[in-house]
Amino acid sequence: MSNKKNFTETQSSEMTENIFNNSVEVISDTAVNNADTETTEDDTTVAPLSAIEPKQQRIGIRQRKLEYEEYKSAYLAPKILEQRKQTSISKELYNRIALMVRRLGGIDTTISGFIDSVLLRHMDDYAADHEIWRKL
Repeated sequence: MSNKKNFTETQSSEMTENIFNNSVEVISDTAVNNADTETTEDDTTVAPLSAIEPKQQRIGIRQRKLEYEEYKSAYLAPKILEQRKQTSISKELYNRIALMVRRLGGIDTTISGFIDSVLLRHMDDYAADHEIWRKL
């Protein structure tokens, strides 16, 4: 048996919890998004928005499973890309996407299929804005 450790075994717990967004800090059982903490002109820190808002109800396991199934069908469904073009992304982003696709996707899910789905959704969501912005 080899002495190699799996990638998941050598990761820090923070990276394991944080494969999707690097700007999230894990604090005990709650996650605080760094984007929620804003600084004013005199460099004083404003409290996170979540501290001001009333406490939300916990999301049950059934709701999380439904959300996961929606996400999986939208982004992680196996795709066959017939007419393809090559493009480049950073190695760091590629590694994060590869880790997520391996963990959440099925055996037929590919990185290319995931990227295609994400970009297709983005283009559909912002199609009207793109036309307006082009005319500016």
